[in-house]
Amino acid sequence: MEQQETRGVWSSKLGFILAAAGSAVGLGNIWRFPYLTGMNGGAAFVVIYLIFVFLLGFPIMLNELIVGRRTQRNPVGALENLAPATPWKLVGGLGVLTGFGILAFYSVIAGWTLGYIVKSIEWGWFNPVEIDKIETAFNEFINSPGQVIVYLIIFMFLTMTVVYGGVKNGIERWNKILMPILIGVLILMIIRSVTLPGALDGISFYLKPDFSKINNRILIAALSQAFFSLSLGMGAMVTYGSYLSKKDNMINSALIVCSFDALVAFLAGMAIFPALFALGMEPTQGPHLVFVVLPKIFMKMPAGTIVGPLFFILLMIAALTSTVSLLEVVVAYFIDEKGWKRHTAVIIIGLSCTLFSILAALSMGISPHLTHLPLIQMGFFDVLDKTFSTYSLTIGAFLLALFVGWRWGLKSAIEEAKLGNESFTEKTIFQIFSQKITIASIWSILLKYIAPIAIFILILDSLKPREHYHVIGYFAAFFVIETIVLWAIIKWLKSEPVPLGRIVLVPIIRLLVLFILGPLLILIPYLGYFFTFAFAIIINYILMLYFLKISKTRIWNILTVFTVFEFLALIILLYFVFQI
Repeated sequence: MEQQETRGVWSSKLGFILAAAGSAVGLGNIWRFPYLTGMNGGAAFVVIYLIFVFLLGFPIMLNELIVGRRTQRNPVGALENLAPATPWKLVGGLGVLTGFGILAFYSVIAGWTLGYIVKSIEWGWFNPVEIDKIETAFNEFINSPGQVIVYLIIFMFLTMTVVYGGVKNGIERWNKILMPILIGVLILMIIRSVTLPGALDGISFYLKPDFSKINNRILIAALSQAFFSLSLGMGAMVTYGSYLSKKDNMINSALIVCSFDALVAFLAGMAIFPALFALGMEPTQGPHLVFVVLPKIFMKMPAGTIVGPLFFILLMIAALTSTVSLLEVVVAYFIDEKGWKRHTAVIIIGLSCTLFSILAALSMGISPHLTHLPLIQMGFFDVLDKTFSTYSLTIGAFLLALFVGWRWGLKSAIEEAKLGNESFTEKTIFQIFSQKITIASIWSILLKYIAPIAIFILILDSLKPREHYHVIGYFAAFFVIETIVLWAIIKWLKSEPVPLGRIVLVPIIRLLVLFILGPLLILIPYLGYFFTFAFAIIINYILMLYFLKISKTRIWNILTVFTVFEFLALIILLYFVFQI
């Protein structure tokens, strides 16, 4: 009980549901879902998305809540508690790192929403802009360092203020205020949108599915959206679940959160597509739909000077409830594992993330060096986006499903889920011969088999193996050879054995760290590549010392031989990659 009072606990079931729903509901629902729907055939995509939310999203969400409540810890502490002295806690570390990384680039777009509240008021009431110049105005805005940085700093300050208040007085209290406002604004927008002349065409596009349009691309897009919008794989639901009491009904809560998330996404589409068709706009506008196309619609729409600012207020609220959960994941780690005070953790982590956010904002075209990083030719914003929202988010959800389904055990997970809901294992859904199929048995099958397979397909698709199979093959061979060589060197120079499973993780962890921090080191004039390679050696040393537990007397011999091999292998790898 003392631990709960120190860390915080939800004061009510409603408070948790609104907070968890706030975490799930974000730019993914209001910004990403509508443009993906428009690009993927409308209603057919919506149906597939809803199926994936409940068939795959719900089992993963319940899984994360179970792990959090069982341990009453952050993602790292939770997996350390359930599997002591094993590498599994690194999966929790990936969740914490993912939360920080997503917050770093997510807050840039969140800052845009603040800027567009101001701009929509300015354009509608004081300084109208011509419709055909909206896209130019957007490009000028995101390339204006002063505006972009000021707005993201304000947004990060709002996020830090909420998390600074704690679980009850900060996160829970503000979600109780913000989530009803969000729904109210959405309903007002829907009423205005569906009453426009010609809105029926948009309603038909959005609600009348043409299942002949379904293909692999639509299935993958719907699956990706389901995981991204539910905040899965980033440690948020593990952290929020750790503040639940043992009396709470997690099954109902997870179902309500999934339903609320899907409802907000659905309502966002209902607010946008009728207006889009009524004013003669194409639905296949892509990511610019919200910041370029919708302002044009608001200018044409009766009462658009009111609807425009309301929409961007809605977008800002959705973004804020998500950034709060992202920051809380990292803050909870430092409170639990490092013994920091909440106020100290919020200030240090919040300011650190703000610095990364500024770099991400500058990489949208303002700074040429950050926009086109040497060697990888990607912007820093794109590096963060690709690393965390495309890869580590799905990898985290995948590994946590494997952990509960195959390592910790479904029996223990089901026992935890039963607390607060005995019908989880007792209520028979249907019967096959003499075997009773319960909610728990269906959830077990989905979590242990179906969800991991689906997430693995998503990860594989994100790698685009048909386009990049040469590069993927070279890097895969590099990691396999590197692992074998490191194992052989350790066996040759060290008497006590190191588990192969730990050795396999060394190049993977190092790659992740280098992918995040390497672009910053490359920016150093003349010596950037030297510092990057030196940093890789330091990472190897730390991993060998603290992760592989190699003694200091032997580590330098192993590190020297391994560094020489890596240097030669890297030159060969880069030669082959750039010959493609």
